[in-house]
Amino acid sequence: LSFLFCHTRSKMPTTVTTTTTTSAGTTVTETTTVSAADAPAATPADAAAEAPKPTYGEVIASGFYFNEGPRFKDGKLYCTDMVGHVPGTHQVDTDGPLGDSGFIWEIDVSKTPATKRRYAAFTDGPPSGNGWLPDGRMVAICVNGNLRVETKVGSGIFVDFCDISPSMQQPGVLDFPNDAVVSPTGNTYIGLDFNFFNPDAHAAPLRDIAMVTPKGELKIQKDTGTAFPNGAVITPDGKTYIVAETFGYKLTAFDVAADGTLSNKRLYFDGEKEYKEYFPEIFAEFGDARKMLMDGMCLDAEGYIWSAICGTDTSFQLDGGQMGGAIRISPEGKIVQHVGMNRGFAANGCAAAMLDDDCNLYLCTCVTIGGHTPNGANNATIEKVKVPAPAARSKLSKTYCAGYC
Repeated sequence: LSFLFCHTRSKMPTTVTTTTTTSAGTTVTETTTVSAADAPAATPADAAAEAPKPTYGEVIASGFYFNEGPRFKDGKLYCTDMVGHVPGTHQVDTDGPLGDSGFIWEIDVSKTPATKRRYAAFTDGPPSGNGWLPDGRMVAICVNGNLRVETKVGSGIFVDFCDISPSMQQPGVLDFPNDAVVSPTGNTYIGLDFNFFNPDAHAAPLRDIAMVTPKGELKIQKDTGTAFPNGAVITPDGKTYIVAETFGYKLTAFDVAADGTLSNKRLYFDGEKEYKEYFPEIFAEFGDARKMLMDGMCLDAEGYIWSAICGTDTSFQLDGGQMGGAIRISPEGKIVQHVGMNRGFAANGCAAAMLDDDCNLYLCTCVTIGGHTPNGANNATIEKVKVPAPAARSKLSKTYCAGYC
């Protein structure tokens, strides 16, 4: 099994109770609370004794090429599996439909190990971000430039819903639609990304967010330019869209108008600054915090975001052997917890994160990023670990879970 390491950094006040007995036989008890800032510095021995004990999770599902887009609906976990454009890679077995380019899995996580079946297959391009329209049909991105929709609820058969290619600055060459989130009103917001295997990727221009209405109409959101927009969530009130800028090393927020239009772009989380503050010993040795790449994310019931760290551009590790994983970000934009991956699985990246109603965090982890992997179906897993809060829910939609419909 591969395990997760859960690390929380906190500064709690210290309560000191002193009991004395007077010459008259009276017992006097005095309690003093000392703030963390005023408390005396701990010795190395004290620090070792007070170090947070790790919390471990486990691999509950395996056999994926490169899993992305985990979403919960009716107690089942769904995720996409981006096999990559490799013709002839049919998997020969009987647990569901087959395809050359990728799958959507339906996973029963009520037991360990979890059981899974192929819910759908994509034959002409890998699937990515997904969700459900208000009428219950699933939509899913096909990275060749389309948003697809089920023919009917639960069919697992997808047809083209909206051609996204007009929004791609260099269709078929560099740009591709990636992750997506469906709002309670049925608008699907899609990140348009450049080919990160291209040597000029970091110099690529910013991309605007694409929105597809419940009727399948494409509407480019002006002035929303982001650097490789990736995982995203909608807040429970439906009024804020938050997206990870993978090569911007930050989270960015937008207001959502009644018609779905995005505006008021602003910084939500500054990765360059906060990584260095939370992991000072790491960056003192290895340097640039901008090497941390943020990916899929989810929202908990306390308003905190869990953001996956898909990997790094360098070989440094977190938490004594950990690299990647996920971080919990407060509404004030501070890292309060880190869940890392044990290298026993040789996991190098975490592509996405999702929560359930029982305070379980599910992480899509992998050895190598992307479906073009020499590891085949042994490249990726889903790992689970207990965390402080359950998934956020919304009164606006019964299917809303952890930021997604």
